[in-house]
Amino acid sequence: MSNLIKNKNGLFSLVLNAHLPFVRHPEEEFFRQENWLFDALSETYLPLLRMFYNLERDGIPFRLTIALSPTLESMLGDTLIQDQFIKRLDQLLELADKEIIRTKKNHPVQNLARMYKNFLLQNRTDFIEKYNRNILNSFYYFQKKGNIDFITTTATHCFLPLYQHHPHVIKAQIQTALEYHDKNFSVMPEGFWLPECGYYPGLEEILKSFGIKYFISSAHGILYGNEKPNYGVYAPVQCPNGVAAFGLERSIFRALYSSIEGYPVRAVYRDFFRDIGYELTSDYIAPYMGSDVGRINTGFKYYSKGLSGGKENLYDAKAAMEQAGTDALSFVKSIINQCETINPMMNGRPPITLCAFDAELFGHWWFEGVTFLETFFRELHKHEEQIAMVTPLDYLDIFPENQVVKPAFASWGDDGYSQ
Repeated sequence: MSNLIKNKNGLFSLVLNAHLPFVRHPEEEFFRQENWLFDALSETYLPLLRMFYNLERDGIPFRLTIALSPTLESMLGDTLIQDQFIKRLDQLLELADKEIIRTKKNHPVQNLARMYKNFLLQNRTDFIEKYNRNILNSFYYFQKKGNIDFITTTATHCFLPLYQHHPHVIKAQIQTALEYHDKNFSVMPEGFWLPECGYYPGLEEILKSFGIKYFISSAHGILYGNEKPNYGVYAPVQCPNGVAAFGLERSIFRALYSSIEGYPVRAVYRDFFRDIGYELTSDYIAPYMGSDVGRINTGFKYYSKGLSGGKENLYDAKAAMEQAGTDALSFVKSIINQCETINPMMNGRPPITLCAFDAELFGHWWFEGVTFLETFFRELHKHEEQIAMVTPLDYLDIFPENQVVKPAFASWGDDGYSQ
């Protein structure tokens, strides 16, 4: 495997950060913020698992890293949360039936209501019958198969640079996270997701004390370190104590995350912010909002992001999914082109393009995002002679020696300095 990877034009590493704050509140029948988790389950986590099984069925190899936060792991394995999620699905299925009746004179909208009903039914069936209410078990299955390398993050996803003068707090956050992850997945992760990619010089000493081999930094954390990195962000650097830091590739990252030029802003894609929970009458929608919680998203969104003649366009799911496939092919092509350009400058070492995204971008914020990912994995497989899918840990197994650089203070927020 080592020689095969060394002979590639380039390597690609995808990291998904899956985190939600702890919203379990048994003292309330319907806690508003629980809907954050239920939306992510319906639109991101269940569709991602569906994608993994589709790829497995068709013999398409895939490899990625997923950072699961302890708060999310805790909630996904909680029987109360699982029961509440099923209740929410049943509520929304009832709403779907009402929507199908309400929109009977508007067939394009009614077809969308039927689409959402089928989507909810599939989620309910998968969650109860396929996963026995606990999707962590299926994630564990793909870890054992070698498709996913799981890492974790701090216990409460706290921004570590704020605590640099309180190292005991940072140690407690990391130790709690590692022990909880080991309890759920029977393995101690060797990589660590720094919340918001928040790094300060010296943090690597604490990480090393817990056996952490690498973390992910924003690009300028690497580029503005105490030494100029020979390969930019296309190879990791090693802190003086040996802990590796992988830098985010910004141009590829912007293709998905930019609010101006990224794929998800295309006019054909579904508009996340147009939801019947905020648009229909309060009397009609109230039974699905919960008592005294105000309006919330229902997931029934009937409009695309584009305008035609100053008017909003109805969402065309078929056209949007086709566009997601087209964008995925473009994404693969851009990665291949970039690797071909950079490879000759790497002194015989293939460049690694590492992209990290919030998992909830795919499916939740960007409804077509899981379709994009599935097409991406399938297309990248066609170019396996040129590009290999690896995890940061795979890379370090093959290239254990890297340039020593002490990264600079950085985060991945606005301008990269904790703004």
